[in-house]
Amino acid sequence: MNIYQIRNSIQDGNLEGASQQMLELTSKYSSRFHNEALVHQARLKLILTDERKGIVSSETITIQKSRIISALLELTDEIKKELETKNSNTLSETSNQKSREITFESPVNQVIIQESHKGDNILEETMTEERVIKIGGDTKISAGSNAKISDQFTVTNSIENSFNTLAETKVDDDIKNLLDQLLKAINEVNKKATPEQAETVETMAQDAETLVKESTKTQPRRKWYEMSLEGLKDAAKNMGEIAIPVLKIVDKISSILLS
Repeated sequence: MNIYQIRNSIQDGNLEGASQQMLELTSKYSSRFHNEALVHQARLKLILTDERKGIVSSETITIQKSRIISALLELTDEIKKELETKNSNTLSETSNQKSREITFESPVNQVIIQESHKGDNILEETMTEERVIKIGGDTKISAGSNAKISDQFTVTNSIENSFNTLAETKVDDDIKNLLDQLLKAINEVNKKATPEQAETVETMAQDAETLVKESTKTQPRRKWYEMSLEGLKDAAKNMGEIAIPVLKIVDKISSILLS
């Protein structure tokens, strides 16, 4: 799997395969674009689900797929540029050190560890693998070749689970669209959050996951989505300006679910 093969898959119309390959590639080599790849994959799942159920016109589906194709092709270009830059930097290094241990004893939100080795030939050359370890709180990290990290920051997984649940569930279109907007807004907050806000973003993502699961059930339990909505409001207020879009969407959802 390399970036050129993914681009060919997109151009050939194999969007599901290409989006999954891109998610795997960004997970291993380009953490900066992983969330964006995740959002595109989730959006594609929603489009394909609507197409399968026949609830959206073929013309609309065609337009939506065209937008996804354009977005994915643009993303491959950005990833290619990033990987070429990393590869150039790696080749210019003169150090032959094969392993090293780095210890941090301070509040850390994101640590990037690079291990030089023969990779998956993702740019037809030797590459540098990038592993991103996200944690919250005062944690001591010893990161060597076999690093074990506790207290991992799992916002991305919560968002991915929520998108998947939403894509596979039949629910009122208004609620579905608002929940989709909510998850995308939280994803944007996650990109902008400071290390001090890491725990709040994690809580927000978990509350959103609970809200999606509960509100899409055949017999939703009101008290559970009430608690989730209240938690989302509190978290958004604590986050400040960057979470205003989340707060607005939560208010819209509340007006429907709690009416």
